[in-house]
Amino acid sequence: MGTPFPVPVAPALPASLLPRLLVWIPLAAIGLTGWFHRAPTMAPAPPGPVSGAAELETADALERQADQQRRVAELLDRFAGAQLVSQYWGTWVSSLETLDIAQHRDLQPQLRTSPITAELTVLPDAGSSRYLGKVQRVNERTSVVLCRRSLEAGSADGWESGLDEPGCPAGWEPFEEAALQVAGS
Repeated sequence: MGTPFPVPVAPALPASLLPRLLVWIPLAAIGLTGWFHRAPTMAPAPPGPVSGAAELETADALERQADQQRRVAELLDRFAGAQLVSQYWGTWVSSLETLDIAQHRDLQPQLRTSPITAELTVLPDAGSSRYLGKVQRVNERTSVVLCRRSLEAGSADGWESGLDEPGCPAGWEPFEEAALQVAGS
């Protein structure tokens, strides 16, 4: 006999719908999760210097110092070359304008000459070193001496070179950066 009441039966899902549901359900769950759980916003930067500011400032100072040394080396190279050529003709170039280095006022070039020596002293405005270039003619030989001296912070530099003394003055060291350029000219 049959059942007096009909039993409801759910309609069967088509077989092609099942793979779509398996993809849509996880994607919907991910979307809803993203909708309700927003990413936290970034906190504003604290006031004051950036953490790498000190390193950046140090790197900038080193770059300025290297540029200054390059400019001084070029200046001493130009001085030595011009004096060597001039001495070949029996005289020294005795003015910064003739040497074409008068425009380098920030390097404070000072030129002195004697019958056997031409000397250029350079004290940059922003630096802790003084530079010296000497071209000397002794016994028919001409030599070039390029020196550097570090100045101590806060100390006055009352140095005055003996113009005709050979080599670097006491307390000075050879300035190889410029010496290599002069030798290669």
